[in-house]
Amino acid sequence: SALARAYLEVLEGPATRNVPTTHLSSLNDIAAEHKTAANASIAFDEETLTPQFSVVIGEPGRSRAFDVASRLSFPRPVLDRAQSLLSREERRMDQLLADLESTRNRVQEQERRQDDAERQMAERLA
Repeated sequence: SALARAYLEVLEGPATRNVPTTHLSSLNDIAAEHKTAANASIAFDEETLTPQFSVVIGEPGRSRAFDVASRLSFPRPVLDRAQSLLSREERRMDQLLADLESTRNRVQEQERRQDDAERQMAERLA
């Protein structure tokens, strides 16, 4: 991740546009530190473990590597070892992103229900 970060920092400039795609959580910090950078993520269906191909600008995404690997029947010892390699900060960041995503999904569902209720009320009054 140090090499990727250095690459992005060296290439940063007014005439440069970079669109890196990565699961390196350490690169999420770049958007907070550099005014020319922004985070984005791809919406993900938790049930099917598939991307929804809609971009969420301004919000870093979580890696779903462990979920997908588990669904693909990776050996439990490999998954356990990989989990043990995550730093405390990486685990905390993943939990924060999960909480943010959950909150965003609840708000979107509430907005959808409110829109449906308003539409039904308008139809009744028409």
